Amino acid sequence: MSQGLRDIQTYDVATELERILVPRLAERLHHRGPGHCMRVTDLEVDLMVRVCGRLRAEVPGANVVVLSNGTTPGIPVQVAVTSTKLVELRNPLADGTLRPPLLVFVPNDVRAAAEDSFGIATFEDVQVGNVYHDLREQLLREVPASLRGVLGACLQRLETGETPWPFADPVAMGRFLLTGKLNDHDPAAYGAAIYELGLIPDFELLQDPARAPQRLVRNRDSVATLTWSSKSERGRVLDLHLRQRAFRQQLGNFLSEAGLEDPRVWTRRIVLDRSLWPLAFHRWEFEDGGQEPDAIYIGAVTTDLPTVPDDVEDDKLGQLVGQQILPLKGGGPQKFSVRFRVDPQPSRVQGLAKFVLQVCSQERGPVGLVRNKSVWKTASQQTSVSFTKLNKVAWEEGWHYVRVLAQSADGNLVPLVDEAGQPLPWAPEENDLPAIPPNTSDLFYVLPEDDVDIEPIQRAIPRESSVSHAALRLQFTALQEGRALEAMAPTTVKWAERRPRGRVVGTDMLEAQFPREGTYQVPISHALKLVEHKILADANGPLYWRIPLALGVAGPSTGEVTQWPQTPATQSFLTARRQYFDVVRGGIKELITQGVDFRSARDAIMAYASAYLSLLQELGHRVEVSDTFEAQLAFADLRHMLALDSVFLTVTDHRERRREATLIAPTHPLRALWLATWAALGQTWLAELHTAPKEFVGPTREALLRQLAPVAFPPVLPTETGHILIAVDNLNPFWALYAPSPG
Repeated sequence: MSQGLRDIQTYDVATELERILVPRLAERLHHRGPGHCMRVTDLEVDLMVRVCGRLRAEVPGANVVVLSNGTTPGIPVQVAVTSTKLVELRNPLADGTLRPPLLVFVPNDVRAAAEDSFGIATFEDVQVGNVYHDLREQLLREVPASLRGVLGACLQRLETGETPWPFADPVAMGRFLLTGKLNDHDPAAYGAAIYELGLIPDFELLQDPARAPQRLVRNRDSVATLTWSSKSERGRVLDLHLRQRAFRQQLGNFLSEAGLEDPRVWTRRIVLDRSLWPLAFHRWEFEDGGQEPDAIYIGAVTTDLPTVPDDVEDDKLGQLVGQQILPLKGGGPQKFSVRFRVDPQPSRVQGLAKFVLQVCSQERGPVGLVRNKSVWKTASQQTSVSFTKLNKVAWEEGWHYVRVLAQSADGNLVPLVDEAGQPLPWAPEENDLPAIPPNTSDLFYVLPEDDVDIEPIQRAIPRESSVSHAALRLQFTALQEGRALEAMAPTTVKWAERRPRGRVVGTDMLEAQFPREGTYQVPISHALKLVEHKILADANGPLYWRIPLALGVAGPSTGEVTQWPQTPATQSFLTARRQYFDVVRGGIKELITQGVDFRSARDAIMAYASAYLSLLQELGHRVEVSDTFEAQLAFADLRHMLALDSVFLTVTDHRERRREATLIAPTHPLRALWLATWAALGQTWLAELHTAPKEFVGPTREALLRQLAPVAFPPVLPTETGHILIAVDNLNPFWALYAPSPG
């Protein structure tokens, strides 16, 4: 660039286009037989003449001509034909012999006048395609590897996004790349040649390749400010917020003289006139310092997709042992998560607004499955993102990976660095980087059609209030993702092994395994678990219990009132109670109510609640018809049954003050009945949502799982002393707290 920039001429562009068109058209002529006629349109006349001459030399056995009406300049008589002559060349010889293949170039200004002579009924219309786009790709491939990636990223930045740069059309891009080629691929020449794209020459554009695309965006925004404004030239310069007053004045004077109608005109002058080089973009100093987003490291990109085990029996999977796979039918996962690490913490990176995660095919690039993750403000440098709605993508079998990119608020890419802080190329060649760039995951194999049953991997196990809550949540998720509404019944429910870490003191954990969906955990209070176990262990046991609480520590629970009413209805009730308890306990699993799938336990619960109602009715009848002594006994039995499965709490504080409250266990028939009804309501709502707008799915799910709760089930609890306890609140959807009424 010390000697100035060699500006490209028309013949330079024509020569490059000729390199693309001649081989294509020559091959077509070689494969066409005698009598076949073809036409080529929508090219410039001088290019038609050049290609015509080359084709005559390459394929001497064919007729290659340019149509002329006698007034079109630039068409030599050696290759020109009139429409009359063209018809003659199209038709066979007098003896019926077919003429050699014919290819005619038709300039735009003569095509309409002679259209009947070469209609598509007799002439094959040869589409040369977007030849300037092909020129762009060919010239980009010829750029040295050290510059190819960043130039490709710069051009992509201009032609994509919400508002593509209007001056960066394929013709302009081809001219830009050709200018760089004719100037020996000098980096400064490429920076100067961006005037072909309607941008301000920037001789230092490629000095820092990692920041070049963002620098180009600032250039583009500056030209937009100068071009599309109702202000005067000097007023537009003020809107650029340049720091130096003298530079603003110098630039304003130049633009007032040059005009701002077409940026390709005045930016070209800056390059070709050495006296204007001080106005090049690398000399511009902005008031904000020209700050660009800092670079960021993205690495440790991992997925939780299942891995093919060593003992797999499937022949096809046997070739993928040890590899991660994404089976999309049968037993495959319905979602998967991606975890990655960044450095520094994202909120410290200037200009960084979000991370974009793309699933890419190793063969074809992005498949259209994209997720965004906004910058977080916590100190963590790791995060995870879930990919759902996997069935919305037209997958192809083969190797895929996840790529994580960093973007600013307006969608521009933020530069990436490796772990050593070295910039990563924007579009690396095969030899520029290791096999797996740090911002991409390991490869995984997609199986779109194979029915595979492999358990998914879960790094973070979700939690719910109960197994039924988890099943309903999974059903709502399937509905949101457009999947079939399955029952989502757990295959196993068991107590998790106690671990010394990661567990809240006094809390046990139920784990429910759902096929293809993974595991859910249900946290259980250890003290409440113990008392419910005692209730479930003996359906004929104590009617209610007592637990002392001293300084926040629960003592052992003891049963109170073990005498059941001696009536026929009592025996029927105890039988139904025993059958329901057997369902809850799950045999040797020793589960509790929160481990029950209320959909499958509905019949046992209905029988249990019906028997309870019959027992209360019988006791109430005895109170009404018996003599005084028998009525008192019946009334005591009725009071005991109304307070069934109560847990009386005696709370003692550090001053030895005592307070009392009562819990009602989920084994109470009315609590069990409410839970069964709640589960049935969930199924009804899910069925209704099939035909409802999707925006109702989320609020309905949260209303069912978080807002609906049993209020006053049962409404009151009588005590031995004749007091009435009223419902205060729910500890959770299963246990309720009662206290004496204020009166």
